[in-house]
Amino acid sequence: MSRPQFEVEGRDALIELFAQSADLGIACWWVGRDQKVHADLSHAAFAQAGRAYGDDVPAADADADGWIRIAVSRAGSPVGAILLRPTADAAGPASDPAYLRSLFGLSLADDVNAKVIEDFTEHLAQAFENIQLLYRVGKAMSTPDDPAGFSGYLVEQILDATPFRWAAIVFGESELLLDGVRGRVFCGSEIDGTDELVRVEAVRLADELRERGGIFYNADAKLEVQGTAHVVLSSGEPIGMLVCGGKQGHEADISSYDTQLLEASASHLGSVLETARLYEQQATMFLGTISSLIRALDAKDPYTRGHSDRVAALARQLARTAGLGEKTAERYHIAGLLHDVGKIGVPEAVLCKPGRLTDEEFGCIMRHPEIGFRILDGVPGMEDLLPGVMHHHERYDGKGYPSGLAGEDIPLIARVLCLADTFDAMSSNRAYRSAMTRDTVLAEIAKCAGSQFDPELAPMFVEMDFDEYDRMVARHVRQAAVDAQGKKAA
Repeated sequence: MSRPQFEVEGRDALIELFAQSADLGIACWWVGRDQKVHADLSHAAFAQAGRAYGDDVPAADADADGWIRIAVSRAGSPVGAILLRPTADAAGPASDPAYLRSLFGLSLADDVNAKVIEDFTEHLAQAFENIQLLYRVGKAMSTPDDPAGFSGYLVEQILDATPFRWAAIVFGESELLLDGVRGRVFCGSEIDGTDELVRVEAVRLADELRERGGIFYNADAKLEVQGTAHVVLSSGEPIGMLVCGGKQGHEADISSYDTQLLEASASHLGSVLETARLYEQQATMFLGTISSLIRALDAKDPYTRGHSDRVAALARQLARTAGLGEKTAERYHIAGLLHDVGKIGVPEAVLCKPGRLTDEEFGCIMRHPEIGFRILDGVPGMEDLLPGVMHHHERYDGKGYPSGLAGEDIPLIARVLCLADTFDAMSSNRAYRSAMTRDTVLAEIAKCAGSQFDPELAPMFVEMDFDEYDRMVARHVRQAAVDAQGKKAA
């Protein structure tokens, strides 16, 4: 049997695809029937493609040193093999030999010609696209706090990397789903003018196939004829459906290859949603613990009732105003709640003393950032908040405490908290003085920009809207009055 000869078009496509495999961490060889590298895919060809694998050519008859042998036959007779091996930098599905073996297994038809090679390279191209799809989706799973964003991203990736022309994720009303995705539909289409049609059809199909999934046939020809649906599970219960249709390419029918890929995608989605639910439960418990700490602090010092809540709200608002992003703003909010937790270690006689503090008493107060740091240090998930707790009393000119940091050596989170903390302190009644007027407070902040406060953040702060802050103050005053009345009645 003569060695199969590749047309230029097919050879160049293979060279390009094998070179691209390096991006996924996969080493690829074509080995002919005589166990040598095929002449049309020589070292020189690989070098031209930017990927040379060295002088040692692995044998085609064994899976040695991690190489995976995929036999290629013509009319039942072997004509060569594709050899694959995940490299040291392989990640995601590309690092799984079993997955690569199933993905690249194929057999050539009777005539090895340009058309067969074209089909082969198309199959190989789709294989790489699918590996990249699962790899990208796997990386996106590391952010479980945005299940809605992940769902939309998964639809986009399926449309971008697979032959399907439309895709949708339809979520039910399960209590296992978070509010951000419960009852929602995420869909996309490459067929002009069919977005709403996809949404309606996907909901219908999800309802019809919710228990089993499988191959379906559309009633509307605009969406092509054939599609496939896959149940999304969380904790073993169905919570939604991944629906895809309008497959194009040289194989228009849905294959087991397609269904396996989409089953993996649905499985990833279910894992993300389950993780997101557990993440939210953990976050709720975490915030509840923080709330208990803050209530304990409020009980020690009635003059600062609600102070941490207000500082947290102001810090979040300033972070948003400064364009730091919603995720950062929420972290600054938590830091604001915790910034004074160290005052739990300060005697009540000092915290509530009316009048001027002695040097010794003020030294005791000055230790609360370090006490707070020690309380929170080592608690999982607190690492990015600790600089704010430790340094929110630093000054931009270096005259603050506890470390005397200056300028941008002060962590940004601490510079934000410093503004929020000082504003609320000046705006509130304390044991040793009455609250200042709003105009006086803002004028003082503007005056101290560059000395006490960050010169870029201070102007942003004085321009903020304080309506929500004022509502919080009124609410805290009412609650204090209720508490005082209750104590008097007791």
